[in-house]
Amino acid sequence: MDGIIQMKLEHWPLALVGALVGVVAFLPLVAVLVPTVMRKREPSIAKGGLAVVASFVVLLCAFALAYLVAGKASVFLVVGEIAGFALVLLVVAIAVIMMP
Repeated sequence: MDGIIQMKLEHWPLALVGALVGVVAFLPLVAVLVPTVMRKREPSIAKGGLAVVASFVVLLCAFALAYLVAGKASVFLVVGEIAGFALVLLVVAIAVIMMP
């Protein structure tokens, strides 16, 4: 049990970097979503699809780089990516709900 906890504490910076990557990966989606929600632009399946692809590329490139550098410890980056992505999703959802 101590080895698992020590390993997690040893790799927490990788999880924090993953969280930052998750936040950055959500930005293309926000760039498409915000003008649509504020009714400044019509929804576009092409722009939404490109935003999803851009987000996926950011997440995949970060994981590939982490795997090359950290090997199996890159799983902590993925955990951080999921947490960062989910945090921004939650913030955007709350902002949309709170809009008048």
